Amino acid sequence: MRGGALLLLVARLVSAATTLAVLAIAARVNPVQLGAVGIGAAAGAIGAALVDAGTSSLLIRDASRRPGDVGPLLGFGLCVETVTGPTVLLATTVVLASLFGAAWPAMLAMAAALVVQQTAELTRACFIAARRFRIAAGHSMVENVAWLGVVAGMIAAGAPLAEALAAGVAVMAGSVAAGLVLVRMLLGTRPQLPRISTARRLLGALRPFVAFNVLGVAYGRVDTILVGALVPASGLALAGVYFTAARLMAVAEFVPDAVARSLYPEVARAYAGDPRSVNALVRPALGILLAFALPVPVVFAISGDAILRLLIGPAGAGAGLLAAGLALAVPIRSISYLLGMSLTSADAQGRRVLAAGSALVLVGLVDAVFLPRVGIPAAVVGSFVAAVAVALVYVRSFAARFGPLDITTDVARAAAATALAAAPGGLASALLGPWPAIVVFALAYLLVTAAVNPTPITTLRRSSG
Repeated sequence: MRGGALLLLVARLVSAATTLAVLAIAARVNPVQLGAVGIGAAAGAIGAALVDAGTSSLLIRDASRRPGDVGPLLGFGLCVETVTGPTVLLATTVVLASLFGAAWPAMLAMAAALVVQQTAELTRACFIAARRFRIAAGHSMVENVAWLGVVAGMIAAGAPLAEALAAGVAVMAGSVAAGLVLVRMLLGTRPQLPRISTARRLLGALRPFVAFNVLGVAYGRVDTILVGALVPASGLALAGVYFTAARLMAVAEFVPDAVARSLYPEVARAYAGDPRSVNALVRPALGILLAFALPVPVVFAISGDAILRLLIGPAGAGAGLLAAGLALAVPIRSISYLLGMSLTSADAQGRRVLAAGSALVLVGLVDAVFLPRVGIPAAVVGSFVAAVAVALVYVRSFAARFGPLDITTDVARAAAATALAAAPGGLASALLGPWPAIVVFALAYLLVTAAVNPTPITTLRRSSG
């Protein structure tokens, strides 16, 4: 793994850990509080995508090609978010108050923190474009740890959940200010109002980014909101459990996300100079990610229930099958992260819009029809179907632009290693329990992988050395 990918991965892991910590605290107060945090986070992720409107991705792509444009690009992004922010928060308030009654203030506070955080993400995009990953990662980690400290400290002091989460919004606002200071000090630039002609060009380029950002986040988050709204009786509490399991899957997906983010500037430059070289950049990374992602469903099959019990206490009892079902989509989405990033770099964002739009329609249909009838299993099926739909569009679109990716051998080797390691892992689970089983499975997988497919391990060893 490249150094930039590793730094971004660590930052995302810290972010996930702080969110999971708040979920764990809320679960031990009340299962309904867990649901309020989960639904608020889901609504906030959708709201943040609306507020950002794709400006962060556009900034990384264009500033990677033209480093001197960072100031106008940042200024343009801040102008967009200043306009969209209040509108999105007002709409979020109306939706949450309409659907969830008295629980909406805590949900809104959680959502608002993520919306404000998105503006801090815009400042970090400047450093990612400049390949200064250490600054972007450090800023993110300090931000999230501070947010957790304030929220957890207030809850421990007896503050209501809504008030504690509202204090977290102030932390995120401080992170925005810190990000702007860092851009000025370390990149020697500051936000600039773009010329009218530049703003028009950027608005035109932004359209596919807007659509994808909103649709892409919505199809991965709306299921939590729909579980809370459509599952009879205990929907709010179940939404919290579902969101927690989904966030665990997101932790596993931070590896492909971090790799894609670190490759984004390089692939954007490669496409501008020699499009034929993109395939050679992406192909090795895909092999490594498949070797990482294919074992994830087995890990949650043998230990998902124990992991969720540890995290959210009694609320997680019996949720192992839920986690294992959601994990089936992790290998598919791992492929999509890299291929989607490549399409964005190639100015083919419209294909990502098509994929995300199709996925959102599928999730909405499956959940609306089956959640009231069969409950959470419907959300699991909808999530898997959406992941497959996105991957199919990405694979075909990538092959049309950069040539086919021959990953059959990588898939076969990783699948064989996973199957062979699953047997001792399952036996260890039955005899020793879930925690030793994780260790046994991991060791068996590494040994088998070293024998049948040494390339990922060799690559990781070289990069760590």
